[in-house]
Amino acid sequence: VSLWLEYYDRFFAASGKSFRILVVRHLKKQLKHLHRVTEFESDHVARFAALKGLICGAMCLPTRSKRRSFLIKKLECEIDRQILGDGGHKSRCPSTHHFVLRRLIEIRSILVGCSYPVPIKLENAIGSMAPALRFFRHQDGGLSLFNGSQSETAEVVDRTLIKANSRGQPSASLPIAGFERFLSGRILALMDTGGPPPVGFDDPAHAGTLSVEISIGRERLVTNCGAISDGTEEWRAVQRTTAAHSTLSLENRNSIELLSSGGIGKRRPDVNISRDEDDESFICTAAHNGYTGILGTTHSRVIKLSKHREELDGIDQLFGRAGQRFDIRFHLHPAVSASIMQNGNSAILKLPKGGGWQFDSVGADLSLEDSIFLDGGTSRRSKQLVIS
Repeated sequence: VSLWLEYYDRFFAASGKSFRILVVRHLKKQLKHLHRVTEFESDHVARFAALKGLICGAMCLPTRSKRRSFLIKKLECEIDRQILGDGGHKSRCPSTHHFVLRRLIEIRSILVGCSYPVPIKLENAIGSMAPALRFFRHQDGGLSLFNGSQSETAEVVDRTLIKANSRGQPSASLPIAGFERFLSGRILALMDTGGPPPVGFDDPAHAGTLSVEISIGRERLVTNCGAISDGTEEWRAVQRTTAAHSTLSLENRNSIELLSSGGIGKRRPDVNISRDEDDESFICTAAHNGYTGILGTTHSRVIKLSKHREELDGIDQLFGRAGQRFDIRFHLHPAVSASIMQNGNSAILKLPKGGGWQFDSVGADLSLEDSIFLDGGTSRRSKQLVIS
């Protein structure tokens, strides 16, 4: 609908009167249908796309002008319902966050183009979501791979941020959405420190609690496996598991109850987090109780990034029953080559541009196993370091 109206002058204005009447008649039909669908749309994110079409129709067609204030109120209600106080989106998925921000920017452009006042709530939403989008970016310009996200291209994300016209820089935390960001020198680490999204927004959510992603300059080192957008049901089930994330899994179980039909079940972990820093390091401590009910164990992870040395330390701790099998996975980007050193407790990681990093582990067995990197419509073989 919005494209028909945007290009009306180019494609339809020079046509005969009868044809123009036919085009407008069909537009009205589509708008009536779109309004009906929007009222009962189960996919909450799609409501922003539907509202974009409805608002565009109300602004461009005189017969729909009476609906303008009603639709603006509907838009404001959706903003209140879906956008969190820290600028994150309820889905906790960076790609979904990007999609919603683009729709809001497009709606603002429609209002400005029609000389209609832009609601303060819309401006504020764009102003808070743009820095949050920057928060989710790695230094290569792409997005992190949490909760079914895809990395997308740096150029596309750049265009969105330019159109947002917001200069806000990413914060160190998104405390409501549940993510932490650490940057020192060339090292950037992102950590998932939130519980699952609420019902209605959790259909594609992943069981990646306390997972981390790490990049060195513009090269990614440690990632989550990501998601393939048009894969089979089997692929979608596998990519959501805890084992597909750079975190700890216990007894090969998921930290969250994943429903086969999509969404999250009743086992929804609570996450406790504290962030601190001193003269030497940035420190984040987080713990979740996702395994407490089924295995009587709590998982805690401490991440410590040095301010003066290129060094990142992590400690995973289990509190509860002894003797349970655990696996701590660090999925490597496909461009990273890895080899286990002779001592068996260390690995050498080589980046494409020649940088080398040493990975050391203490207290368990270190192995190098096959993994896979999923990004939208592509899948690539990769490796993972596993501490067991």
